[in-house]
Amino acid sequence: MPSLNQFCAPPDPRPVLTAIGILSHDETPHQVRLRHAARQTWLQHSVPGVVIRFVLRAHGSDSAYQEAQRHADVVLLAIQAQQNQGAGALLSLFGWLDCALKAWPAADTIGKAEDDVWIHLEGAALQLRAALAMPTSTQEHLYFGTFETYHWSPSAKAVRAWRYWPTDWVLNCSDRRYTADEPAPLKDNDVSAISDIDGKFWNALVGPFAFAKGPLFFLSAQLARRLITAPKVRAEAAAAVGKAQRTPMVKAYGFAGGTIPSEDAFTGLAVSLASDAPVRFVSMVKNGLSTQMRPPLVELAPSTVVAHIPTSNTEKNTTADETPGASAPARMHRMQRYADAKHCAPSTYAFSCAVAGSLCNGAPFRGCQMQLDTFERAGCSTEVELQGDIWEQRHNSSSCTAAALRSGDTGTRIGEADSKRYRGTCGATTLEASDCMYGQRGAWRISHATRGLEVCVALCRCCARCRYVSFSAKFQDCSWFNDEKCNPDERLIRSGKLRRSDGAVASSYVTVRV
Repeated sequence: MPSLNQFCAPPDPRPVLTAIGILSHDETPHQVRLRHAARQTWLQHSVPGVVIRFVLRAHGSDSAYQEAQRHADVVLLAIQAQQNQGAGALLSLFGWLDCALKAWPAADTIGKAEDDVWIHLEGAALQLRAALAMPTSTQEHLYFGTFETYHWSPSAKAVRAWRYWPTDWVLNCSDRRYTADEPAPLKDNDVSAISDIDGKFWNALVGPFAFAKGPLFFLSAQLARRLITAPKVRAEAAAAVGKAQRTPMVKAYGFAGGTIPSEDAFTGLAVSLASDAPVRFVSMVKNGLSTQMRPPLVELAPSTVVAHIPTSNTEKNTTADETPGASAPARMHRMQRYADAKHCAPSTYAFSCAVAGSLCNGAPFRGCQMQLDTFERAGCSTEVELQGDIWEQRHNSSSCTAAALRSGDTGTRIGEADSKRYRGTCGATTLEASDCMYGQRGAWRISHATRGLEVCVALCRCCARCRYVSFSAKFQDCSWFNDEKCNPDERLIRSGKLRRSDGAVASSYVTVRV
């Protein structure tokens, strides 16, 4: 186990744009897989002035300490590792803010991210620099992210009634999700009764308050310091953690996890309670940050800089060493390939800011939005291109496949495949769905007993990236490849087992150049 002097990180006095802490934990193999996937994808693209660390609660966790010894990108917090979801996330957030301010005292901002997130670091850094460079009439704190609103229950110490924030930055302080008739309180010391959606609970709510969503947000260093030192915030945080530790995780208020304080929403409450100066809420470009996704859905545009990849409970609880193709780590790889091929950003940014206003407890703020025409002038699209189930073969529509089969154009290639010289395969795939837009290889499972190879070739002809297919009727596998080195005459794998969980044998395959 680590000693006290091994927690957090040694001070680094060099100026940096930001120190981003990826809050994670070491309670399931799934979190370990997510961290490894991030290291293999978006963390490969370092950006000057951007420091990134995985943040793990370490007390009682030998594995967290071992990971910190293997990787230089881990920060250990002197906090008990085993926590329930609500208490753990909030403790990790405040532990990270305290650690980051001490370890990188010259940082302009402190960032917080989640471990099931993909980030285009260069794009996010460009937007953050532009937000910091905005001219201001007063010394304003910066709160940078994508914003929603919520209400806070002083008795339950938890969030209620989320709403997306209108783009005009007007907070409707009478907006109550479940009570259309009674006005919401305007001050944090005003309360009124409100029923849960199923009528079982009664709680007093205050708000709405604004918060930046959890996948990625930034606070100016001065504002972060206010959050961890303000007595009112510290007292409310301690009460929220205590309540979360005593409250079972149950489904309440119409959404799972309704009894937890939610560290991102709590940050919004803390900002409203602690700020000693106006806060500039700067929102990332709308399509530059994908909306909250549900597995396996995703929306990505060429301008996207952040994508959140929530994980199903089944995937979280699996103990397998490798997850299926539709897993969160696999989606992370998929999004990195898309960004490597398509990402764009303007060289300069412009913002539009609303007139300074007040949050519903009277705290001053000013809302600013990145202008989309900045991207249009640069020829950088903010329109979603990749949408829906990212593992479904969109380019491989049933109509295209049917047309290819009707044309009979696959026949000559099937005849060639019967030749012995085409026995073998181009390599191993994982029998996960394919990525025909930007991938190098993938696979379809073929159920056609009599026309399997013909269907396989037809699928390839409807796949933008497919140049070769390796087909096995025995394993119902149609693997496709976009590899110039895959030459059916010379470089096929003709014997031996492939590295696949089903133990597929290369000699059972035929390969066709399409």
